[in-house]
Amino acid sequence: MQSEFKEVEITDPLILDFFKNEVLRNAFEAGGWIGGGFARLIGKQMLIPHNFDFQESNRKKLIGHYFETRGDIDFFFRNEKDYTLAQTIRAFHRSAFAHNVWLNNSNGVLSIKVQLVNKFFYDDIKSTFDSFDFLNSCYAIKKKNYKYFLVFDPSALHADEQKELVIKHSNSPYTLQRVLKYLNKRGLKTISRSSNDTLTEILIRNAAGAFDSKYGVAFKPFIESTVKSIFALNIIKPENAIYFLGKFKNVHTQKYGPTYVTDWASSVIEESVNSQHKC
Repeated sequence: MQSEFKEVEITDPLILDFFKNEVLRNAFEAGGWIGGGFARLIGKQMLIPHNFDFQESNRKKLIGHYFETRGDIDFFFRNEKDYTLAQTIRAFHRSAFAHNVWLNNSNGVLSIKVQLVNKFFYDDIKSTFDSFDFLNSCYAIKKKNYKYFLVFDPSALHADEQKELVIKHSNSPYTLQRVLKYLNKRGLKTISRSSNDTLTEILIRNAAGAFDSKYGVAFKPFIESTVKSIFALNIIKPENAIYFLGKFKNVHTQKYGPTYVTDWASSVIEESVNSQHKC
């Protein structure tokens, strides 16, 4: 492991007991590692203890909230052989990037999605981190000599302590959705200053549909609600809405009177100009 990353043994009985699940155990034993959101959640509990009440009941609530808000567990592998060893005969379905398995907690209420990623393989955890669009995602969990270790980038921990989202790059049309999720549901408050140019680039690429054909996405309707929600957070300069001129409409329905349609991007820019004149 590269020296810029740190490793900490996981000794929490709650987490170790969770890893006894057959699906998770098989994936670890096949040489896989957990990367991204779930590892980040465990890392924050271990490394930023002043942010959490460490009573077991409250830790369970935090983990439960993660899955309730569409969090999942992503396993990564070095190659097709390791991935194949990790597959399970449990009920599953294949998505564009993974073999997906659902687990239930002890009372059978909470559904936990485990993704065995098979579209992308990585030589090691560092390569996985390099592929992540967010610095804040650079946490992983691996098994070594019958023990479990949290592996993390100290810069990711610093960003989480500052409650800032740091965007490294984006080669995916889904990054905007993830920006929204991390700001609304993953404990972050703003984006870093260094991320402004990258976020603008992501907006342009979404407006143009300029992404690798492997994603099978051009300009899908879900992008509209995501873009509008991002601008509503006031983390993007209103003038950047110019990239979406003519793409989205605002439908105005009046209680007494006609319904009319305006261009969403034009409205965002116009409202910004008007507010500046009022100042």
